[in-house]
Amino acid sequence: MTTPDLTTSPLGGPSEAKPPLGGPSEAKPPVLHDFTEPAVTSYGKPPAAPDFRADPGEEPEHAASRQKAFDAAFEWHGIPLHPYSSSRESLFSQHRLSMGAPALQSCMEDMDAFAADAHRILWLCSHTPRDWSILRVDPAALQCAIDTWADQHIPLRESLAASTLALEIYFAARANQHEAAPAGKGHGDDAGN
Repeated sequence: MTTPDLTTSPLGGPSEAKPPLGGPSEAKPPVLHDFTEPAVTSYGKPPAAPDFRADPGEEPEHAASRQKAFDAAFEWHGIPLHPYSSSRESLFSQHRLSMGAPALQSCMEDMDAFAADAHRILWLCSHTPRDWSILRVDPAALQCAIDTWADQHIPLRESLAASTLALEIYFAARANQHEAAPAGKGHGDDAGN
């Protein structure tokens, strides 16, 4: 018995090779969301901030304090924490509201009351948007994920340390940063930018 020659057509000439289904001739669906975060090569000190002119009237210790907060890289028990970004802030606020949490300011005045918020902040900073994108629509499932992570990573004896770190992260994200000096394009008293 002979093996059929698949490179020729039944009429004796070369056959036209057709790509298999799903091959390059078929269009692939577009990617709607890219939930990846920028690659981080090290969790040491982040790259230096751009060189801005300092406020001439600013006290040197205030400038150093603000820059230290801006450059801070946080971790919890060896787990590197992502910066507290606007997407994390958005989900934090949305989740607090959906869970009926009291006003954040009142929780910040009592570290025991702030523990649930500390867990939220540390969980959000230890995960990527890919991790929470599905959970965003189900507050109860998100709370379950936060509680499970907190039970595994925050011993009760370290609850105060976790709350303190969460507050540091929260306030560091709001630290004032230098602004670029005006470019001098304005008119009159307005220096312009």
